[in-house]
Order: sequence, then structure tokens, then C-alpha cells
Amino acid sequence: MSMAPSSFLGGSLPVAVIVLVAVIRANGEDSAGFEAGIRVYQDVDVVVTQKNGQLLLNCSATATSDFGPFQYEWLKDDKLIEFQEVNPKIKLLSNGSLYFKKFRKRKRRTDEGDYTCIVKNSIGSVIANHIHVQVANVAKNFTREPLSQEAFVGGTARFECQIDAFPAPIFKWEKARTDLPQDSDKYIVFRSGVLQVNNLTLEDTGLYRCITSHGELHTLPDVIDTIRWRHSREAALTVKTGGARRKPRIIDGNLNVTTKTGETAILECLVDGAPLPNVTWHRQDHKHLSQHVSYVGHRNLKIRSVQKEDAGVYICTASSRGFKEVSIHVTLTVNMSPIITTPPQMQRWPRARTVIFKCEVDALPEAQVRWYRDGELIKPGQPFEFRSSSLVIYNVELKHDGYYQCVAENSVGRDTAFARLEIFENNGSPKPPQGLKAHALTSKKIFVQWNKSESPPDLPILTYVVTVLAFNGAEALGTGFVNGEEAILNTTMEELEPFTNYSVYVKAFNKKGASPRSVNVRVQTLEDLPVAAPEIILSTTTPNAIVVEWKEMLPSLRNGVITEYQVHYKTRDSGEMVDTVDGSKSSYTIRDVLPEQEYYVRVLARTRKGYPVLSDAQWPWVSIRTSRLISSFPIPYLQIMRSNASVAIVKWVIDDPLGKVETYHIQLRSLQSEGIVLHTDTIAGPADQYILTDLDNSTEYEVTLTAKGNGESSGPVAMEFRTTEDGPVFAAEVLNARTLNAATILLTWIQPGSPHRIKQYDVCYQIEMGKTQTCMKSHSPSVSIAGLKPFTKYRFTVRTHFQNNDIKVSSPLIAQTQEDIPSAPTNITWIVVSPGTVELHWKPPASPNGVITSYIIFYNNNNKVPDTMWRNLTQTGGLTQATVDELTAASYFFKLRACTRAGQGRSSQIVVVYPNIKCTSQTQQQERCHPDTIVGPGANTGRRDKQLGIIVGVTIGIVCIVICIVVIVFRNRCFRSREPPPIYHGNGHLPGHGNGHAVHVTTNRLSVQNSDIEALTPMLNSLQENTESDSKGGGTLIVTPNGVRVNGISHSLQNGHVSNGHVIRREGNVHLGNRGSSEEHHGLIAAVHASSGSSPGSAGREMSTYAVESLEEIDGSLEDESPMTSVVTAPNGEAAMLKVTPSEGGYLPRISPSRRGGSSGDCGGGGSGIGPAQAASSSPTLRNNGSGGSSNAADSTTSSHLPSSNTTSRRDQGQGHRDLPPTPPPPLASSSTQSSTSTQECPEGPGTHVDSLPPRVGTGKLPHMFVRDGTWGGLEQSDSVV
Repeated sequence: MSMAPSSFLGGSLPVAVIVLVAVIRANGEDSAGFEAGIRVYQDVDVVVTQKNGQLLLNCSATATSDFGPFQYEWLKDDKLIEFQEVNPKIKLLSNGSLYFKKFRKRKRRTDEGDYTCIVKNSIGSVIANHIHVQVANVAKNFTREPLSQEAFVGGTARFECQIDAFPAPIFKWEKARTDLPQDSDKYIVFRSGVLQVNNLTLEDTGLYRCITSHGELHTLPDVIDTIRWRHSREAALTVKTGGARRKPRIIDGNLNVTTKTGETAILECLVDGAPLPNVTWHRQDHKHLSQHVSYVGHRNLKIRSVQKEDAGVYICTASSRGFKEVSIHVTLTVNMSPIITTPPQMQRWPRARTVIFKCEVDALPEAQVRWYRDGELIKPGQPFEFRSSSLVIYNVELKHDGYYQCVAENSVGRDTAFARLEIFENNGSPKPPQGLKAHALTSKKIFVQWNKSESPPDLPILTYVVTVLAFNGAEALGTGFVNGEEAILNTTMEELEPFTNYSVYVKAFNKKGASPRSVNVRVQTLEDLPVAAPEIILSTTTPNAIVVEWKEMLPSLRNGVITEYQVHYKTRDSGEMVDTVDGSKSSYTIRDVLPEQEYYVRVLARTRKGYPVLSDAQWPWVSIRTSRLISSFPIPYLQIMRSNASVAIVKWVIDDPLGKVETYHIQLRSLQSEGIVLHTDTIAGPADQYILTDLDNSTEYEVTLTAKGNGESSGPVAMEFRTTEDGPVFAAEVLNARTLNAATILLTWIQPGSPHRIKQYDVCYQIEMGKTQTCMKSHSPSVSIAGLKPFTKYRFTVRTHFQNNDIKVSSPLIAQTQEDIPSAPTNITWIVVSPGTVELHWKPPASPNGVITSYIIFYNNNNKVPDTMWRNLTQTGGLTQATVDELTAASYFFKLRACTRAGQGRSSQIVVVYPNIKCTSQTQQQERCHPDTIVGPGANTGRRDKQLGIIVGVTIGIVCIVICIVVIVFRNRCFRSREPPPIYHGNGHLPGHGNGHAVHVTTNRLSVQNSDIEALTPMLNSLQENTESDSKGGGTLIVTPNGVRVNGISHSLQNGHVSNGHVIRREGNVHLGNRGSSEEHHGLIAAVHASSGSSPGSAGREMSTYAVESLEEIDGSLEDESPMTSVVTAPNGEAAMLKVTPSEGGYLPRISPSRRGGSSGDCGGGGSGIGPAQAASSSPTLRNNGSGGSSNAADSTTSSHLPSSNTTSRRDQGQGHRDLPPTPPPPLASSSTQSSTSTQECPEGPGTHVDSLPPRVGTGKLPHMFVRDGTWGGLEQSDSVV
């Protein structure tokens, strides 16, 4: 059935109006509980900092609703900052601020530029801050310096200085190298660098100069020592006496003053004369002066708190009795930073509506308004349209929701405001029309056809809307309304433009609203005749040639592809002549014309449809007069012979029987580079050819030859030629992959060279991480690829096949298809929670085809009714369970649908639920009231599957218990056969962070949490840096207008990291060789370092000890073959006995604590009362004395780091570390049962208190194994150095 549109590009729309009114009434705006979710605080636009200084840029935004945590992004000069690749001295803090530890400024790489902070939540993105950062600088030389001058007593003098500086400079003035007063009536200093000296006396004679520096840096609260002052050259002022009357004179001043609103402006009018003239001010427009006007010096006009109304021309008039008045005009320009007076408002609408965001701005000069959606610039084109400063969005879809931001900017500043747009879909709206097709009928008509949309039975389709857009999306050309109930509908869209690409889509409307739009179909109208002639430009270079050039015609004028041009020319007396030119050219030279003649020229263009018939008014003649022939000097006739793609031979013939020609002047000009002259040369005669080399392929050139001799010339003779295209070939450059729908992508690329050189293209694509590649052929630089998977990333390449059998492959391009509706949810199960309440569980769709946004649960006690009569509820896409209550019937039918942004998916299998089965608590726990529920094949398999699962689970549990019993029995036997092995402390690492070392796992294992560095680091003046870090560079942090205190930091910046128990590195390199029992060596060294500290009181002990300054000395002491016993001293002053004896497996070191006197009261001796020697032989444990010395299990802080002296090194037969001991037995369950022996408590050992720890060392509770009476004790939490 063929149906004409109800309207297109005008006309009455009774049906359409009714539809739209019904939709508007049924779908009003609903903004209840609607929040933006982000609040942005206006910050400064410009920040001044110092080179190599510290800087902090704030991202001024907070969350106002729970839309997920903020994500921060920073752009520098509109490019995303990748923090892994940039200067490591730049860091993103957790609150979004950008921290520069050392702000760089170099010739090739600088941190200066425009920084933009973007905050993102689950709704979208907003530009929170835009800051221009620049390093303070002042030029080395002045642009204007004071000039020497003469003046009379009682008169005035004026000096001026100017220099380029950022921020704006401040000026001070000196006379004879002495500062002048800055606030007196005699010396008036302006911010612009002007000094006025009034009421001159003879004492004012002298040398004056100005000094200047960065202006704003002097307002900072901290002292900046690096400010540089510049001194101008000195100018002499000579004051002369004179009693005669002098006529009024106005000394030159600044006649154009520019300021900003709210600032103070001073208009100069410095007069001289005897007597001193009277000065008056008035406005040129005769308006009254502002009420904020006052006078500075001798009638300089000062306007405080300037407003827009103060802008204009001011006239200063100087008058003196007996003389003629003199006056000057001073123009005051007032600029104002943009202020958004009407910001955009938050809106919530159903799909298919037209949304308008307003953004009215007040600014001087006029501000440029740009719109952003989720932080990205919006370009004009459907569905967006700009009306003045407002944004219009047509036919909004679900994908159009997010944040829309208005940014107004001029040369003074910027302002920004944003609003949130939420688009929702009404339940019951139609599905999008399917099967859309379109083809061109003529140059102005297209035929559109589609299938009927699906809609609930009680909501019939009211109308279809067919929209036609220019393919570039510049504007909506028209809309047609079509009514009908047929299965296939169609319409004809008219009044289109010839040879134009259009995009067509259809929407269906019912009482609930609009459907999603159908897929977009691209169609191009047919060619037509051109409607105009090209515009031409004529020129003449020789008396015998006319050069005709024309511009490319607009698409709307040519109506197709220009295949040919006709150049028509004539004289006033001769007939019309026509030359034909190829359609690819844009110029032509008419040769053999007569000198000093008036010629008339015009050009006509042709498409495949033919030449147009135009009137003389549409196709006018353009006249030109050829130049005069200077003399009868011989004229050469040119000929171009092409040798290859980059070489051309210029030949000429000249009739010169008298031998007048002495030289030839040749010139080569490119016609494709704005007529640039590429080469000139002079050739001595006689000659008849010249070779041009290094020419570009497929390029148009012009050769001009002039014969000269004896002061005469033939005049230039020109000829054009084009080089061939046999040069190198290049790969196609893929420009864009545009997703048309969930299964189609339009790929376009740049044609690599002339079309006749290209045989074909192979467009290959594959899933981004896939291995199977599919290729298709194309003969044009664009192709539409269909049949793709929804919401999938594809990798595209274009292979270009050239006529010379060469093949070039483009760089790959990644593109993703749009979302589609998902498949049905699977594995639906249910549980009766209580009578009338069930809990549903399901699995997500096997083919989500996008991001699952929600699930819709349909249920009813009658499955024969339409879907619209089923009850439903919605669950968020992240959950796969829901509770349904108030179920009163005996049974219900349930089905689910998943939703993406593309719409609702297919329905799941129907499940029957019995919500009122009476269940006791016992049956509820065992069987969960879960009868057979699935309707269809396999409906009675649910209970059998459940029983089988229980049997399998019980069997697996019994097998696991048996295995555990066997392991425990054999393990106990193994441990009884040997002494308990030592526990290795993992080279000082925290428990659970052993980095490959064996660490005993216990129930009270210490959990070490990572600290948030930024949360612990103050943003402003409390920033500190670790004093032991290698802080190369740094610089001084200054206070900027961004609100950051940047100088005067006296404390070090701590990074907040805990050293994770690593051994603190001392002087000397620690090296542990691969000697026998290397793990014992590691444990020994870790133990010594774990107990090390700074103990100034341990240097004067009386006992003779062997001080271990470097851990290498311990390894070195093992090289001796004989047994050795020594007293070693750790760096914290603690002493222990070290005894090394040879054995089969290597050397075994034994260490025991050693205290002066070895009395029973010493903590190191564990209360046993033995001396150092005895301790060395009887107690092979190294104890940590840092937190007290009680040997009671509950109070003891000792820990075992070394194996027992009675345990020899084990040698395994495998490779690698063969001396690792077996895993120690589990610790005792309670420390109170470990020992009942108590001893004298000891004070804390010197140098080990946590308050005296060095930088980069923290404290923490570490679990330690300890040995008492030859048995293993449990883990304890002891204070240890981390």
C-alpha cells in the first residue's frame, strides 16, 4: 500500500497535532526527587607559579547524592594526562587535586598550559575546573623607557616605562637612585608605568629611572626571595625658569584605556602652560559623569568601580584666558567577565520529546558559548541545534541522558553552569519499526517502506513519523506523518536536494508515547543539471595568453559530479569559440590570443545529466584586455615532454635569424601551492631545452620562458602540465567507523591517490581479541558492514589493491557496535520465604548484547492473558534475585525479561510458583519448599537434581574428612621424629606478606591494612616531605590565586607508607652468599636488624664485644675453618654471643643474648642468671629486648629468629634452597598456658622505644614464635620495629 505523508515541510497536520497533544498530556515532566548529583564550585581561571616550585591545583566539586564515587580526570591542553607516563613529580591525589612537586618550564617540555578537571559519577561527567597555569616571568628589556626632556618651573613633566611581564608588572620610580614617594600630589605613579611630576621647581632637575618586577608576587603572604627587579635607563629632567606666558598644552598621554568592571580606571590629561590652564572633563555622548568620579593630580580623571555604562569617549579640555582651548579624546573600554544570568535547568522527559536548555550570558566583549555533554564538546548536527546561546535536542532517546554544560568565555574570563537530563521510557510504548528500506526515485524524491510496529492490543498505533536528515546531520529537512494498520507501510518523501545523502528513520506513536527510532537507512538522491555557472577569475601574463581560473562549485549548485567544463571566449568583433576542459581541473590558459584586444570569457560546468541551460544573467561574460606587445623580439614556442613521474623536459622553438636572443629565463611555478615559485634559472643561448627534476607526482605546474637579448625581451611564454601518478603508493587512511545500529558499522577512509590507479579495496574485520577474520570487497572509499554482534568491539583494516598489483594495508581502527536487546534470563528458581512471599533467583542472559540495566518480573495467575495485563516489578541490573509478596492465589506464572539501553529483551521460560505451600521450619531448611516449577520439557527434573546434589555433597564431605585425619596422623609422627624447626621471619616482612618465605599461619594473624596516602597527606600548608628521601629539585611552593600556601614549609613531606618490616639499610652493602644454611644466615641478619635501633647510651659498655658495623662481617666470620665464639654487638648496642662450629652441612652459627654481668636480673638472660659464656652454650635463641624483659609468656616480647643449636642443617636432594626447615607445629591456643614461670620485669631497653624511631620507621604489632624449655610456644603480639 502506498501512502502519501500527511505533511512534509509544511502543511496542516490535524492527525499529528492530536497525537502530539495526547502524548504531551500523557507524558508530562516528572522531577520529583530529581537531583544533579554533583556540585561545582567556581575557582580561579589563572594561576601564577614559580619555575621549579611546588603547586597544587584543586578540583572543586562535591557529590550531592549517592551516584557512586567520583572519578577524576585531568586534561592538559585538551589532552588526557596519563599519570604513568608523565613526570613522576606530578601526582593525582585522592580528592582529585593535581600536585606538582616540581613545576617544570623548559624549551622542549613545559608544564605550563591549560588544565581541565573532569569529575565523573554513574550519571555522567562534568567539567569542574579550568585553570591556565603560567610561570611568573619578566622580560629582560623594556619596550618603552623614559626619555630626557625639558620643562619650566611651575609646569609638569611626564615619564613612561613599559615592559612585558606576567603577572602584570608593578613600577617604582627613582630620582638619583633614590626612591620617590608613591602617594604624593607632586609625584603621581600610575599602574601603567607613568610618572607625572607636578609643580616643577629647580630642585626637580636630575636623573629619573623606573624599576619593575612581577606585580602579584608581592601580594603573597610568604616571602619570595627570587623576585627579580629590572632597572630602566636614566632620563634627565632639566627645569628652566621662565616668566613669559605660555599657551595651554596637553602632554601626550594614553588615549585608549581598557579596564574591567569593578576596577579603577585613570584617564590622563596632563597639561602645561603659564599660567597653569584649567581642565574640564565631559563625555562625548553628553551623558553625566559617573558618581564614582574623582580627580588625581592636576585633573586626571579617576573612575572607581567601573561599570559597563562608563564605557565611551571622554573629552579633556584645557583653557587659559587669552589663549585658544585645546582638547583630547580618551576612549575608555570596559570589559566584563562572562556571567551566566539564566543557567540551564534540570529536566526529565520521556523519549521522543524536544528538549531546550537555555544559557543566557552577560559579558563584554561578547562571550563565546559552547555546550558540553558529559565533558565532551557538542558539535552542531542532529539531534542537536544551537539557537543563539540555547541548546535544542530533537527526538531525545535514552542515550541522550547525562549532564549538559554551558561554558561562556571571552578574553577576560569564563563562567560555566550545567544541568542534568534524564530520559525515561513509558511502559506500553510501541516497539521500533522493522524492515526499513529506502531508495531514490528522482533527484528530489525518495521512497520509504517499513513493517508495522508491535504494540499492546489495547494501545493501537496512532501514527508513524518518518524523519529525513541530511547525512552530515546539519539539519532536519522534514518529517512525514503516516497512518495505517497494514503489515507493510510506505511513503514518498519529496522536495529534497539533488545528489544529496540523507538518513531516514521511522518512529511509531501510541497513547503511551513514542517507540525507539528504527535503524537509520542511508539513501542518496539522483544527479541533476547544475543550476549555476562557476565564478571565474581572469589574468594575463603575456600578450598572447589569458589564464582562466574558477572556484569549486557548492554541492547545492553543481547537483552532481562535474565531469567537464566548457570555456567560452570571444572578442567584440569575432565569433564565440569553445574549448573543453576535464572536470578535475580548476584553470585553463587560452593561447594564441591577440595583444591589446578586449576578450570576453565565461565557463559552464557539466554533470552526467548534461549541461544546464542558463540565461545571460545567470551566466555573465567577464572581460579582460590583453597586454601590449612590447617589441618585435622573437617569441619562443614551448613544448613539454614528460620523461617519468618526477622529470619533465621543456623544449622550445624560436625564429631568431638575426641572433638577437642571448639568454633564456625559465621559471617553474606550482599551481597547487598557491602559485609558489619553485625554481628559476638563466640559460645562455643558443639552447632549445631544459630538464626539470624532483617534481611531485600527480601535480600541476606552470613553466614560463622568457627570451632576452640586448636589453629587449620577448615577454613571458607560459605552459601548464601535470606530472603522472606512477610514483609510490600509500595505504588508505581510515577516517571513521560510524555505528549505524547494533549490527551495522559504516566505515569510511581517504582514497590513497587517483581512482584509476586503484583496483579494489578489501575491508577486513574481526572481533578485537578474536582470531577469525572476515573480508569483503569494495570499489568506493566507504562500506557498510552488517551482520555484526551487538555491543562488541571490532578491529577494521583496509587493504588497497593497486593496478600495478601492489597492496597496502591501513592501520587498524577499533570500533564498537551499539547495544541491542538481550536474550532471556535463564535458570529461574524460587523459594517460599513465607506463605504468600517467594524469593526468585535467576542467571543473567547468555547474550546480554550490552549492559543489563534492569530486569522486569512479570507474574499472573492466568498465563492466557496478554502481557499488558500481567503484574510486573523491576529489579536493578546488578541483582539476580528478587522477593515478590502479596501472592494470594494458589499458583502463579512467572517470566522475566532483561533490559539494556536498547530496550527489553525476550521473555524467559514461564515458571509456575506455588506461594502458599505449608512448610514447617524443618522442611523449609531441608527442601526450601521448592517443588517442580518449570513449564515445558524437563519440568519434573528439579527434585531429582536436588537430591542428587545432596548425595554428591555429603560424599565429598566424608572424603575430605578422611583425608584430613590421615594428614594429621602422619604429620604428628613426622614432627615427633625431629626437633621443632624454626620459623623464618621472611627477611623482615610482615606476616601474610612473606614474599615467598615460609610464614607460620595462625588464627590471630596480624592483618596489615594499606594506608591511603592522600587521605593522610594534608593538601595545603601541612604537606610534608620525608626528610630521608632523595628530594632532588623541589623548589619553593608559592601561594597562588588558587588558594594554596606554597612557601614556608618547615616540615618534611611524609608519603604515609609503612616500610612493611623491611630491613633498614645501613652503611655498607649487605651480601649473603650461597653458603650452606643460607636461610639461617638470612634469619640471623633479619633478627639482628629487627632489634637494631639508635642507642647513644650503649657506646660505653665495659664488656669486650665484637661490634658488627656491617652485616658482611657476619658472613666473613664464617669463612674460618675453626670454631669461633665471639660477642657481637648489633647497631643498637645490644650484645649476643655468636658461636660458629663446622658440621656436615656447613657452619652453624649460635647466638644467645649477652648482658653485662650476666645477673639474673638482666632481661637478656631470660632470668636464668647465667653469664655470657653460659648463654652462648645453652640458649641458642636470639631475643628481642626492645619492649621489656619478662620471660612470662603473657609479657614476654622475645621472639625466635634462629634455629635451635641442636638442630643441624638439613640437606634435601632437590634443587634450589635445600636447607628450608619443615613447617613448625601450630602455636598454643592461649598464651596463658604457655608457661607459669615469672621473673623480674625489666624496663624498656635503650634505643628501642617507638617514640624514638628514626624517619621512615613506624611501629606495629608483629606476631613472633618463641622457644621455651625446648618446646615451641604460641604466637604473640609484640611491639617491634616495622
